[in-house]
Amino acid sequence: MEDPIMSSEIFGPVLPIITVSGPDEAIGIVNSQEKPLALYIFAKANSVSKHLFPSLVTDTRLTG
Repeated sequence: MEDPIMSSEIFGPVLPIITVSGPDEAIGIVNSQEKPLALYIFAKANSVSKHLFPSLVTDTRLTG
């Protein structure tokens, strides 16, 4: 999270990815930063996205 690409506005085809050990860590990371314009969650189970989204502050929510 200390790399500038993780906190600066990016103009280009770049998708920063953060791996986490679980949902609580993901929620903590997202909510400790400035509100993202978009948030993408890639998980094996749809239930993970449904659990995470209500706890996250963002304008756009997408799953993959």
